[in-house]
Amino acid sequence: MSEKRKFPTVGLNFIGNISSVRIFGSEIARLADEHDQAVAKEFVENLSKTFPELDIPPDSTVQIKIGPPPKVDTDTFADDKEPAKEIKIKSLEQGRVLLRTLRAFTKRAPVQGYLLRNGALVTLTSFFESLVSDLVHLYYAKHPGALPADARGLTLAELRALGSVEEAEQFLIAKEAESVIRESANDQLLYFSKRPAVDLSPLKADQEAFFEIFQRRNLLVHNSGVVNRYYCEKVSSSLIEHFKATEGTRLSVSDDYLTAAIDTVFVCGLILLQQCWRKWEKSDIEQVDDFLCDQLYDSLIESRFDLTERLSRYALHVPYNGELAERIALINCAIALKELNRKDEMEQILSKKDWSACATKFQLALCALRDDEEGFYKLLPKAIQSQEVSESNLKEWPLLNNQRKGQRFALALQKYFPMERSIEKLDQEERLAS
Repeated sequence: MSEKRKFPTVGLNFIGNISSVRIFGSEIARLADEHDQAVAKEFVENLSKTFPELDIPPDSTVQIKIGPPPKVDTDTFADDKEPAKEIKIKSLEQGRVLLRTLRAFTKRAPVQGYLLRNGALVTLTSFFESLVSDLVHLYYAKHPGALPADARGLTLAELRALGSVEEAEQFLIAKEAESVIRESANDQLLYFSKRPAVDLSPLKADQEAFFEIFQRRNLLVHNSGVVNRYYCEKVSSSLIEHFKATEGTRLSVSDDYLTAAIDTVFVCGLILLQQCWRKWEKSDIEQVDDFLCDQLYDSLIESRFDLTERLSRYALHVPYNGELAERIALINCAIALKELNRKDEMEQILSKKDWSACATKFQLALCALRDDEEGFYKLLPKAIQSQEVSESNLKEWPLLNNQRKGQRFALALQKYFPMERSIEKLDQEERLAS
């Protein structure tokens, strides 16, 4: 099996792809929104100069309608009952100026943010299909005999072109992977549950939202975003009602929708990866556990607490190789619930385990979660002395977000890590002096 198609590499590629969509859909689309606002503002300013009698407020929304005789209707929407203002073009030169303004506006139409988010959704679904393709390759590389009989046929010309058994095998697997990703998202998941017999029941909670994302992608690509009967048949009635997606209406991708879609595809992709990995590589369970805990931790570092909680619905029910990974996953889930102000649920999660005999760092974590300041600072020196907790842990752990805000925490750092603190202080003084 090539390095490219090993589980850790496939998983990291998927995570990297999802991260790029986040950046594209938020930071870059936000720049596009600023561009759109600047274009709209410039258009309104030019229109006001050409027709000063309109008296258009600077931040108004403008609707343009042109018909015989040529006219410009503007509605500032300051008052829904206020009738639209109407003027007539009084000269040929005024008409030319208006046409030039309209041409400039259409060439730089303020829809770039809209287009980028639509494109981000299409890219997002493509990255999930790329994960599906990689997993299909992984499965048949390990079990080539499991390839469907109708996928094993090669023409004589193909055999001659391929030249070796290994190349022929890769060719057939690639054909099978391509046929899978051409199917609907629902059929892609069904493929894994039937042929490789992967348990996909952990996906059930997210499936409706997941399928809607792919159906919306299809609308954007094939029907200009306009809802059709096929969409209404495939999407759950609750989501149709939520999105007000009646036949003939146009759906787009808002910033909030894209953020939720990215989280849903990420969760579904990670669960699919984990379930395949756990079933096909049983000797890698410790590595699979670590990979899952890393994703929980990363989502906490990025303050995506809703995402951590969603991942935890899966992470708290997988069979871990050892108790350490299970406790780490549980603590990470508890951190997210605390940040979401769901402390009763946090306590329910924590009560699932007996923590009395566990390592000091876990006892310290419990004190931090429960805001037991005295217990925390009583255990802290012991955890540091036993090297269960390092200075970088204290500086970076999302668990300690609240503690880091207090003066007592800063004094504890200075006390238990004096050399590092003094060096930092000297560096600060040197920078101030320069």
